[in-house]
Amino acid sequence: MTDKNIDQAMLMDWANAFRRSRILLTGLELGVFTALGEADRAGLGGLSSADLAARMGTEPRYTDRLLNALVALGLVEKGAQGFRNTPSAAELLDSASPRFQASLLHTCSVYMTWSRLTDVVRQGKPARDLPPWVERPDTRTRHFIGAMQHYGRQRAPQVANQIDLSGVERILDVGGGSGAFCHEFLGRLPCATATLFDLPPVLPLAQQYAQEAGVADRMSFVPGNYNTDALPGNFDLVFMSAIVHINSDEQNRLLVAKGAAALRPGGRLVVRDWIMSPDRTQPAAGALFAINMLVNTDVGDTYTADEVRGWMEAAGLTRVTFLETDDGGGLAVGERGGMGQ
Repeated sequence: MTDKNIDQAMLMDWANAFRRSRILLTGLELGVFTALGEADRAGLGGLSSADLAARMGTEPRYTDRLLNALVALGLVEKGAQGFRNTPSAAELLDSASPRFQASLLHTCSVYMTWSRLTDVVRQGKPARDLPPWVERPDTRTRHFIGAMQHYGRQRAPQVANQIDLSGVERILDVGGGSGAFCHEFLGRLPCATATLFDLPPVLPLAQQYAQEAGVADRMSFVPGNYNTDALPGNFDLVFMSAIVHINSDEQNRLLVAKGAAALRPGGRLVVRDWIMSPDRTQPAAGALFAINMLVNTDVGDTYTADEVRGWMEAAGLTRVTFLETDDGGGLAVGERGGMGQ
């Protein structure tokens, strides 16, 4: 294989393969497949996530999201009677099966040492001799905002094509990170201005990206926490990209209400995120991403269309519509009443 055979999609697949691996191994370590097998042999037909959590001694909501991710991987089925193993999982991952792949339990241990490979190479020591891993907060922020800039530049053109930018003069990007979506919007709206609202450590990075995009003179940067601080107001477009998955349902209800209040009459609120099916298993990438929220946030999750619609309607927004995006996610658009309505 030569370099010309390795494309961006392949690199991203390699880099994120650990997510599928970790979900499989966690299901195995917790005994998910064996517990579902026992339920099947007892003629129960399936188990709810709450029943399975009680059997395994795990937290119910986290167990539910893990099971949804296993459904997305094709290892578990979800039906009216609850969750049950697929035939392949019953054969290979249930410890009562004669074909149980017991060697995977050793892989669970190996996984942990492989996660220290960078430090192993740096220090020339095996993982067992390394001090506990500690990540510097400034490094994490810089890497995260850099990733958001990379993803945002790729996805912003499609989003700008899909939403109605007519009449938009003032934009508020809540939790805007690098500002990549603002850059795209401003490139299409030469008379518009944008305000990026985010945590203080993020803003110097956002200002640098705005300079590079040539739009810094039309952007302002307001420090704050969108869950605890007031948002500025009087905007035609309030944009929230990839932030509702960090929050709880109740936090999002309050956040969307703030966003709606920040709109001028006739203005639009756009939420860009994973928009899940009612059973939370599709899109598959969203079900896997819910696990990312379990391990990285206190209350984060991926949410269904009905949940997002509920936040918007509770905030008084009307004409709520949903649009799919090429990356498997979606856009929810709601309008503030007024302007002749």
